[in-house]
Amino acid sequence: SQALFAMTANSSTESGEPAGNTLTQGDASPRGPTVNRSAALSQIGAIVAAFLLITLIILPTGQSPLTVFSTMISGAFGSWELVARALTTLAPVLLCACGLAFTFSSGLYNLGVEGQVLVGAIGTTALVRLLFPDGGEAAAPTVVIMALGVLAGAIGGMLWGMLAGLPHVYGKISETFAGLGLNFVA
Repeated sequence: SQALFAMTANSSTESGEPAGNTLTQGDASPRGPTVNRSAALSQIGAIVAAFLLITLIILPTGQSPLTVFSTMISGAFGSWELVARALTTLAPVLLCACGLAFTFSSGLYNLGVEGQVLVGAIGTTALVRLLFPDGGEAAAPTVVIMALGVLAGAIGGMLWGMLAGLPHVYGKISETFAGLGLNFVA
């Protein structure tokens, strides 16, 4: 996204002339934004390095890396059911990543987000079990149960995050260590 596009402020060269081919945010050149090739090559290089590392791990097992890679792809995207299963598995991880991106941008390193998701899930499950006493009829409409479930999960995650935040605020304990420690408790 922004790392791939060179969106720098218009500046002037040493001779006082405007620099060419620079874009400010919101400007558009006739050929579109300029691509930052070094950032793109860096990202492609990281992907290639990951595949090479996986290949080095696979080779001692005697398996063909191409067979393993094709099995991985077909195992995740071989049918619509497998795609749905992969996306269902990916959703909590993406939720954690969004939360981490927010905290990292504010200068905090909350590595206890997995514990927060677990406690939120426990809170949601507990609430749903209370609203479905013996697995029978619901004690409330489905929409209300879903809204209350989301609210219970958010409150559970918030309270668990507070357990890592309070020692940071009042005891000057790093939120990284507090969050990682609480992950094991969750």
